[in-house]
Amino acid sequence: MSTIYLDEASRYLGISKKYLYRLTSEKKIDFKKQGKRLVFTREQLDRFKGCRAPLIEIEKAAELCGLEVSTIQELCRQKLIPAYNKLGTEFYLFDVLELDIWIKKGLLKD
Repeated sequence: MSTIYLDEASRYLGISKKYLYRLTSEKKIDFKKQGKRLVFTREQLDRFKGCRAPLIEIEKAAELCGLEVSTIQELCRQKLIPAYNKLGTEFYLFDVLELDIWIKKGLLKD
């Protein structure tokens, strides 16, 4: 089994290093520690990829939340809503299950 460090793991999964750290602290992805460094195996990453919820675009997220697209964009800019910004632009993707949890908890309101 080859060792994959955090930088490569985040690129492989298509998520930020910060979000990957959060996943490890919440025990949502398997990992090991090598000294102070987090390490992963390809099998661990593939297992995580297989259990992830589908990602949706901002228009669908706004519809699910009952909010305007501009409101969702502003929440993303302020990092008040969980979103993936893979292109470094105003293009955001949302994890359906995580978004549903936020809605049920009443965290997303106009």
